[in-house]
Amino acid sequence: MIKTLDTKDKEIATLIVELQKASYQIEADLIGFNGIRRHSARNTITQIIQDIDNFMLNWSKTNFIECSYKIIQLPKEGCQIKENLESATIIMAPMNAFNDLDEAFVCLFKQYLYYHEEWEVGYGREVEQDDWEKLLFETWIPTYLQPVAFQELSSDLFLLRFMAEITGLGLSIGESQTIIEQCNGLKVIELRRGVLDYDVFAYNNNIGMIYSWGINRE
Repeated sequence: MIKTLDTKDKEIATLIVELQKASYQIEADLIGFNGIRRHSARNTITQIIQDIDNFMLNWSKTNFIECSYKIIQLPKEGCQIKENLESATIIMAPMNAFNDLDEAFVCLFKQYLYYHEEWEVGYGREVEQDDWEKLLFETWIPTYLQPVAFQELSSDLFLLRFMAEITGLGLSIGESQTIIEQCNGLKVIELRRGVLDYDVFAYNNNIGMIYSWGINRE
């Protein structure tokens, strides 16, 4: 199994403190998602949260959701991508589709290679076994996924990753706190440093899901 890696990064600890303070100090005045004006940005975030929660809760009733952001579904046999407004990427899978987290993680990574052009892998192009294993263990985990907070949950659903890839937006700590406050039951469990920003991992106890999104390094 791929285990959670520990970190002693003082910057992360500092950010956790600042994120906690943000709930008392910062009122969100968002610039907006993909050109949406300031006055409607808060409603947009609320709608995204509702869309996500509705999708999780209705997983057994539908195979897909029409919503205003990209969704990557990870059934064991492959990947489906839905693009409408390009505001975020969500990668998710029912845990019972995989034998264990290792298998789920490898499936996730292979689909990630298909999706992200920075790895020089075209959409749908086959990746040689040696190529993706080298990227996974020598590049992706050391630089992008330390530490990974995979958790086995009691729910039969597991959100492998909710990656904030909102080009040109860059959520601040305060703006992230706004999202947290609008998620009923959502609690921050970890901040971890990425290559260019910090990722926030939060756990929604009400529906047994983990969320993650990025915030700018300041």
